[in-house]
Amino acid sequence: MAFETYRSQDRQLDLFDQGKSQLHTVGVHHYGLACDLVRDVGGAPSWKGDFSFLQVIARRHRLIWGRGLGNTLPNSQAL
Repeated sequence: MAFETYRSQDRQLDLFDQGKSQLHTVGVHHYGLACDLVRDVGGAPSWKGDFSFLQVIARRHRLIWGRGLGNTLPNSQAL
């Protein structure tokens, strides 16, 4: 499921403080130009599991795969 397209700086800091994000400053989420892709488990978002299959999809569509940038969490972005 697409999750959290807009993210405020306060929300980003909260995620950073919880160790759920490596970014201290919000990026393109602040403009609504990004979304997190998460699993739908009983109608609720879940970040558990293997998301590595997204790497194939991301590369096929010329997106940057975040793990290739040194991130520990799956992440893709377009430049």
